Amino acid sequence: MALILVAYVLLMGQASPNRTVKANGFFLIDENGKTQAALDLGPNGAESFGVWDANGDMRTRLSERSLILVDAEGFHVVVGATGLITPRTGKTRKTSAASVVLFDKDKKVLWSAP
Repeated sequence: MALILVAYVLLMGQASPNRTVKANGFFLIDENGKTQAALDLGPNGAESFGVWDANGDMRTRLSERSLILVDAEGFHVVVGATGLITPRTGKTRKTSAASVVLFDKDKKVLWSAP
């Protein structure tokens, strides 16, 4: 028994504590198969981290360009770059990384700065 214990300790000591895992992303999936959280290591450095609710609706997303927070009613805030459409003209524009935009549940802008 002592010999087995010594062999076990020696074999466990052989494992390297510095292990590398290579992946394009890590996903936390619930028992129903729905994604609850994801760390997505997209192409060209487009990394993002997201959290979803039990219904599969995104609640939080953090990327290098923006932070998005969404409540249960669909109202949301974007801190950082986001695309906007001017209703009168239909023109699209992208906000700067220094912007804050509040949206209603229909994705219409309630308030923005700058």
